[in-house]
Formats: sequence, structure tokens, C-alpha cells
Amino acid sequence: MMKTIMQTYLGVFFLFLLMGCSMMSLTAAMNARMADLYKTKYVRELEDSDFADYTMRKVFEDAEDRDYKLVMQLYQETDGKVFVSERIRNASEIPAPQGKTYMVRLELTFPYSFPMLNAVIDHTLLGYAK
Repeated sequence: MMKTIMQTYLGVFFLFLLMGCSMMSLTAAMNARMADLYKTKYVRELEDSDFADYTMRKVFEDAEDRDYKLVMQLYQETDGKVFVSERIRNASEIPAPQGKTYMVRLELTFPYSFPMLNAVIDHTLLGYAK
């Protein structure tokens, strides 16, 4: 009788542990998927606006509102020469155009967290707007 009670409690404990770990994994995967969708959205917005300064500022503001860290690098061409900007970390660092921007490299960093384990790891997604 006592053995059955102990096995039942142990089984219920492991069932709840498994459910908690599953929920943590699903939550982390959903957060990663949302970050990937926003990265794709930012790339599309930049491409559709032909890399307008206003759109770049809007993308930085939106990423900041969602607690994402965004880094851009501009590739510009003038008279056959290619200029690559420094890494731009916020909207105030957007440089004056040196030519026609033909590509933007985006790095979107987001927290990948497991709350029950008190673990937060930063993951970075990379995208190119052409």
C-alpha cells in the first residue's frame, strides 16, 4: 500500500516536471519564431521603402519597443565605389547618405529564456535587405 502511494506521488511529480519543461520549451520556441517574423518584417519594410531614413528610424523604434537589440550596416555605392557604414546601433547613428544604398545587413538580438531555470541566452538573427 505504501509503495503504491509513493509511486503515485513520484509519477505525478515527474508528470508536472515534464509539463513544466514542455511549456518552457514551447514558450521559448514561440518567442524565437516571433523574433524571426519581426526580422523578416523589418527587411521587407526596408526593401519596400528603398532604404529611406524614416523607415530605418521606425524599424529601430519598433525593435526597441519589443526589447530587441537591432544593429544595421549600410552598403552604399557612389561612382562604382562601395562604402560600408559602421555598425549602427540606434536611430541617432544613421549616417548621412554617401550614395545610393543598395543593401542593409540586419542583426536582431533577442532574449531566449527559460524562466524555471532562470536562464536567459541572447540569440541573434541575421538578415539582408537588398
